[in-house]
Amino acid sequence: MKENLPIFFKYIKQFISYSGMGIVKLAFYSLMTGITQGVGIFMLIPFLNVIGISGMDKGSTDLNRISGLFIDIFRFLNVPLNLVSILIVFMLVVFLSKFITYKQTILSTEVRNSFIGNLQARLFKSVILLNGSLFQMNVLPIFHMLLQRICLLLA
Repeated sequence: MKENLPIFFKYIKQFISYSGMGIVKLAFYSLMTGITQGVGIFMLIPFLNVIGISGMDKGSTDLNRISGLFIDIFRFLNVPLNLVSILIVFMLVVFLSKFITYKQTILSTEVRNSFIGNLQARLFKSVILLNGSLFQMNVLPIFHMLLQRICLLLA
């Protein structure tokens, strides 16, 4: 297990050096997803106040301050605070969260596939260079025989 750790760190270092900006964008998308999901959860508080489950007249609590913040935002935007407006805003927040998750998934796939393509190209280049050096070392017949046996075993 400890022998594989340096190989893992080398792989991570190559990944970060190859796709540095992609990783920064993925971190930004992850942060934005968390923020929109948090706002969606906080949208439940004014929703509960509008339907009458949590009363605003029970003193100054943290829930009342959060509800007051949302009431002030709705007043500033000149939107009436009712069930329909809260549900519309909640649906917009959920839609935004899912859209950011969609963009994050696409970017993650692009970064991963481009890095894998880079590793494959480097591997094929190494095999071609190895094959050329095998001609010079006169071990090509042995290599060719090994490849034939492997193909027979796989077939």
